[in-house]
Amino acid sequence: MSNLALLFPGQGSQQVGMGKDFFENFRESQLVFEEASDAIKVNLKHLCFEGPNDALTLTENLQPALFTVEMAILAALEAHAGVLTKVAAGAVLACAGHSLGEYSALCAAGALSIVDGARLTRLRGGAMQRAVPAGLGAMAAILGLNAEAVEALCAAARTESGETVEPANFNAPGQVVISGSKDGVDKACALLKTEPAFKGGKSIPLQVSAPFHCALMKPAQDEMAPMIRSTVFAQPYISMSKLRGLGVEKIVEIGPGKVLTGLMKRIDKDLPAANISSVATMREVFP
Repeated sequence: MSNLALLFPGQGSQQVGMGKDFFENFRESQLVFEEASDAIKVNLKHLCFEGPNDALTLTENLQPALFTVEMAILAALEAHAGVLTKVAAGAVLACAGHSLGEYSALCAAGALSIVDGARLTRLRGGAMQRAVPAGLGAMAAILGLNAEAVEALCAAARTESGETVEPANFNAPGQVVISGSKDGVDKACALLKTEPAFKGGKSIPLQVSAPFHCALMKPAQDEMAPMIRSTVFAQPYISMSKLRGLGVEKIVEIGPGKVLTGLMKRIDKDLPAANISSVATMREVFP
């Protein structure tokens, strides 16, 4: 088995029905759903498998739901291929997560329990949604500009609009997500079309319910602080750009969609990458 890194995606990768085939085929996955559901008093099985989509995509629901699905897939993968118990032999060298996926990475690395992860992501989702009323915030992916140009774009938009807008996620070379008030993000996107300094850049609005990872989330940070302080974290985890230096030979994305597999191709196109989102894909990656 190659030296692996496990990657865990965040919001935006979800779909109704996610995790169902793992639940139906692995008792280990069922136990994850049961443990997480009991921890937050939410029927995550019904939410993930039946939806409806409007209920699933509510941030307060989605964050613990996606965390649970990723942990259920990992439990099945461990039962099928023993990837975690073989750490000593060099199977899994690192775990990393994108936004919400950080909690899954921490759990996979043994730094966080499923119960604490479910509780934290439930609180996190609710706190982030309460921080900014629906419709007042926005996010957009900026393509074709480097990080410095996106910083300058946001600064110009803040000056002209007087609104909050800032880089939120430096996803990969040529792809930076900005976040802030709706007017601030709209102004930044408009400047891409009118200012020669930002020529070559384009924007893609993101379908999100709040402006994540920006200063407007300070109320959520304050709300989460007491629970974070009372939670025991046992081990560190790592970022995607550092994986090859650790000896990683292949990355495996755990969860619905292929967002991180795609980003990894931008970051290090020569590092093999695969996604596990179903029992069938798991058996393809680990025959």
